[in-house]
This record gives sequence, C-alpha cells and structure tokens, in this order.
Amino acid sequence: MDVVVSLAGRGHAGPITMLSRSGTLPHVWQRPSGRRPVHVTAERVAAAHREHGTVPLDRLIGLLRAELAEAGEDFDAFAAELLAAGTDDPVQRLRRQLRNTGDTRIGRRVLQQTAHTVGPYAWRLLPEPGRARLRRHFRLATSVASPMVPVNAARLLRLLDAGRLTLARDVRAVEATDGGFAVTFGDSTIQVDAVINAINPPPQAVPRAAGELVTSLVAEGLAALHPAGGVVPADPRVQVAGDLAGGGPFITSGIPGVAAQSARAADAMLTLAATKVAGGPLLCAERRAPDGDLGHAGGDPRPIRRRPAPP
Repeated sequence: MDVVVSLAGRGHAGPITMLSRSGTLPHVWQRPSGRRPVHVTAERVAAAHREHGTVPLDRLIGLLRAELAEAGEDFDAFAAELLAAGTDDPVQRLRRQLRNTGDTRIGRRVLQQTAHTVGPYAWRLLPEPGRARLRRHFRLATSVASPMVPVNAARLLRLLDAGRLTLARDVRAVEATDGGFAVTFGDSTIQVDAVINAINPPPQAVPRAAGELVTSLVAEGLAALHPAGGVVPADPRVQVAGDLAGGGPFITSGIPGVAAQSARAADAMLTLAATKVAGGPLLCAERRAPDGDLGHAGGDPRPIRRRPAPP
C-alpha cells in the first residue's frame, strides 16, 4: 500500500497492479475509542496459565467473547465479518471500512491493541495446535493487527475508482522479458515495465545488517537460533526485544509491544547488575551507529565488547 501511494504521489501516471496470493487488502484503521480491555489482558492470560499450565486458544477466544459481551456485541457476528474478508469484494470492503472509521463497535480495536500488547506473552503459552490454527489465518490476522491509515486507504480508493490501480490475486510467476516482466496471476498474463518487491520478510527473520551480531552471539554460546526463526538468549546477560526474539508470534511488533519487552529487558539487566550474578561481568551487546545511537541495525560490526557491571 505504501509503495502504491508513494508512486502516485511522485507523479507516476501509468497503470499500477497490486499482486498478491490472496488479493486481500489490510483493514482500515479505526479512530481510537479510549476504551481499555478488561478481559483480554495479561493478568487474565496469566490466571489462565496458572489454571491450565498452558493457555488454550479456546480460553483466549473466551476472553475476547467476554470483552465483546460486556460491550453488548456478538462474538459470532464479529468472527463471521472477519472471515468474510477472504471472499468479499476487496474494493467494496475498502469503501465500507472507510465510511466506518468511527464505528463504535470495539471488536477490531480490541484485537488490534491486544495483538501487540498481550499477544506476544499469550503466544508463548499457547499450545502448538492453537498456534497452527492461528497461522492458517496469517494474512487476516496481520491485516487486523496492522491496519492501514485512512489517508492511504482513501488514496487507494481514488486510484481504484479512477482505473489507475488494479488488484490481482493468485500470483503465480514473474519472469524477466526484453524490456520488462511477464506477470502471471490466475489464468492471465500481463506485461509490465517494472516490478517492486514489497513482500515482508518471514517472521523472526534475522536482518542482514544484524547477521554478524547474531553470529557472534551464537558462536560465543550467548544465544541460540530458534527453530522457527529469531534468536533465543542462552545467557542471562543477553536480552532480545522485538521481532528478532525467537519463539514469538508472527505479528510484526508494534511500538507498545516493543516498549513492554524493552521495559522487561531493562528490569532484568538492572536486577542482574545489582546482584552481579555469579560474580561475572555484565555483558552489553553494543552496536554504535554513525550518529552515536546504540542498537542501530546498520551500526559498527566490531566484536561485542564486554564491560564490568556498574557498582
């Protein structure tokens, strides 16, 4: 979506085709209501964990059902509306959601918020069958958790209505030809001048710029690569926050989620520094960017420096 809006904003006057497997557009961001979830919370998830030893997906669904019921809304109707995204006409759905950015119903707002704040915690307690069930709805889940802003949605709709933008699903092949590319989707093939790859990396993929850092941590036994992607600390002096954290959900981290993880990491490091675990030094994995910021993905690839814990 951002690429299309940018192309149009930079004066591109030719036709644009958005290709994907599903042909589904992200949901449109709704205006915040100020309501805080009272059932879908970390405290309720923790209570379910204490009761069951895990957090079954049906228990999480029950929390969302209770959240909607308290607001006078029907969970089954909400679920049916979400699942219809795979069969609805995407343009009409976009038009309808743009009209309803002020809709007072809370369902999508609760999912959008808690996917980032409660989701990473709940995911680690979720049995594998529940994870597999959610993965089957990967596109829908990311569409709800990371909706597009209304201003971009309005621009897309104008391009669609003007015939300058086409949505194409079931993309099958992209092949270079003389002076362009042949793109096959469904039973159709079109010729285009340029192809822009806007596919997101797989969840928990290690960014190329962080490759040397991760390799160094793994080689020194300070971290391990998770089978599903990402990095898992193997030493209490190493903390990982954000999408690089192994074993996390497939939803791209939002600012609230990263902030919560970072706060927990800071608390852990302060506790470690205060207790001086095993009398060892506090390890700081530091990468300094040209502007002096720490933790920049494209920063200095020098070996990790060890420095003593503060007194």
